[in-house]
Amino acid sequence: MDNPLSTLHRLCKELVNDFDAASLVTDEGETLHIKYETLGDIGTLSSAAQTVLKYYPLKIDEFVLLNDPYSGGTLLSSITLVTPLYEHPVTYSRIFLVARSGFRPRISLAHSLEEEGLRIPPTPIAQHNILNETIMEAILQHPQCPENFETKVRGLLQKMLEKKSNLDRISGSVQKLFSKSVLNRWFMASKDTFQNVLAELPSGDIKVENKLETGEILRLKLEVSPDKLSFDFSNTSTSKKVCLTDAATFGACVGAVCAFLREPFFMNSGSISLFGVETPLGSMLNAKYPLPTFRGMTEGVVRVAGLVLRALSELSPKRAMSFSSQNPVQLQFQFGPQKHFYESLPGGISANIQKTGAEALHFWTRNQLRSSVQEIEVRFPLRILHVGARKNSGGAGQFRGGDGLIKKYQILEDAEFHWIAELRRESGANCGQPTEIKIQKLKGDLQTIKNTEGHLKLSAGDEVHVHTAGGPGISPTTRE
Repeated sequence: MDNPLSTLHRLCKELVNDFDAASLVTDEGETLHIKYETLGDIGTLSSAAQTVLKYYPLKIDEFVLLNDPYSGGTLLSSITLVTPLYEHPVTYSRIFLVARSGFRPRISLAHSLEEEGLRIPPTPIAQHNILNETIMEAILQHPQCPENFETKVRGLLQKMLEKKSNLDRISGSVQKLFSKSVLNRWFMASKDTFQNVLAELPSGDIKVENKLETGEILRLKLEVSPDKLSFDFSNTSTSKKVCLTDAATFGACVGAVCAFLREPFFMNSGSISLFGVETPLGSMLNAKYPLPTFRGMTEGVVRVAGLVLRALSELSPKRAMSFSSQNPVQLQFQFGPQKHFYESLPGGISANIQKTGAEALHFWTRNQLRSSVQEIEVRFPLRILHVGARKNSGGAGQFRGGDGLIKKYQILEDAEFHWIAELRRESGANCGQPTEIKIQKLKGDLQTIKNTEGHLKLSAGDEVHVHTAGGPGISPTTRE
């Protein structure tokens, strides 16, 4: 007979495997499993369930919708549904499914969250497993409602209903697996496994900081002991541009540790109970409504994760990673009010003490599927002139950094071009080439973008050339 913990492991994975990001959460707020796509998902999925349960005593056939970052969401372009997945017939304890799916985001340089798009606080969206058409129609009438919103919500709802149906077919075995005794054993086993991995790191503490181009400073004191990882971000700056929630900051810390250890561990309340993250309220890492969060959820989480990797590398040189703190280049072409193309272009991956870095890759995104050139050109008035590696752009060292990316676009209709990019060269002997963005006007000279963010009008025939940064290299005596 199968070990119940192994069976529970497989069941949890099956219940979330069809979603972009999803989590299983008990009615006591314990997390059974997390499948994440971005760093922000790790801490916010379970937070969404806990927020919903404060306000709604959900029945087994009810669903709540949200996208509000201050209620457990991430980007306003990602929707989250919460529903009871299972109710124990004896104890009446419940397991909740939290599932997330996203639209193509829009670059936002707004001053408040409300300016970034349609904000949806926790809202009952389905009763008796049927979508509430009145509420859906009200959302669809909002001028900032994303294109294909209804299709996305209905599709996510249907997937979640299928999971419920599949679980009903094996209700007898599920009752045993979701019993309190098995869940407690599961959390304890996960905690013990992670503690064994953690014990391989040298104990100690270290202080590191990173200054953003916009002037804000991230400050971290990391303490490592055999049974705890403590992240103290006291004295981190406030910000009006790069703001994220404490749940997203927590997720960035957990994700960075996963990447650094390079050893899988099951992510649930057992293992993550060994993480302690302190973020001062009102700082950029624990922002308060209505501060905007687009840049925090895209750039900020990467900054946090990079700072954690740097601290861990200095504490544990044998596992060192020469991680670049540079973010992917975010660009957007706006073709009229109803059509826009957004893309995030990665730089080269940093080398580590064991191998060279990879060519342009979204290091922190689990789902690497991206639109093909053909799909882009069919759906948008764009022509992709070139896509390829930016040769020799990675930093030098015993292990070279990965090369960046070159991508060239031609605009076939008048458009407004928006961008967010770090254009400075990082300090250090092993750093890679910095990001460059150039505009080739149909009638005019080649122009180099010098501002880290902004927008400008383009005419049909103009070209945008993006060269993303190369990753830093590493040598035994240099860890940037």
